[in-house]
Amino acid sequence: MSTPARNRATPRQQRLRVATHNVNGLSLAKARPLTEAWAANRVDILFLQETHWNIFKLAQVQTQLSGWQIYCAHDTTRQAAPAEAGPQPQGSARQPRTRAGVAILVRRHLLAPQGPIYIEDSSVQRAPDGRLIQLRAKWAGHRLRLVNAYLPNAAAGQRHFIEERLAEGALQLQRDEQLLLGGDFNFVESGLDRRGAAPGSRTQADAAASTWAQHAA
Repeated sequence: MSTPARNRATPRQQRLRVATHNVNGLSLAKARPLTEAWAANRVDILFLQETHWNIFKLAQVQTQLSGWQIYCAHDTTRQAAPAEAGPQPQGSARQPRTRAGVAILVRRHLLAPQGPIYIEDSSVQRAPDGRLIQLRAKWAGHRLRLVNAYLPNAAAGQRHFIEERLAEGALQLQRDEQLLLGGDFNFVESGLDRRGAAPGSRTQADAAASTWAQHAA
């Protein structure tokens, strides 16, 4: 019996090049040079953090990202206060101020049925605060769980995020799934690795790293 196309990979497709990138706001002006950089580095799957998208901003950049299938989560928990939003033209809809935002991008030509990657669309889970997105995929006979995370800056928030959202029990990995976790964790294993660190940041970094070692999947 022949192997289904979505699980079969040619020799050139037996490796996936995965990258993670904090874009600090992905606007139309940024999209073109970034897509050129990703293409130059032959990235197949891309984890983005701090997209700062909402449905309006995503629509603006989609033409520049036409070669990618986009799965994204944006912050739906915070609406802009009138003073933050500024004056609005009469009759126009007020757009909420955006922050955070994560996305998983997959090259369209790699997607089934033509390509070797099959995404289970029903498996996509988006956090309402725009800090976590995950999905299931099949590639070359492997079942993958793709998880993209953007952790808070504060050490206490990082520990809570790891314990409640990234721990093995929280992700509920199936026995045959392989975890592919990426993102911007906002801490390092040692405070010595943070250039220009403020006093006390080493202790905070050590605390977050310790929590990661204890609880992460």
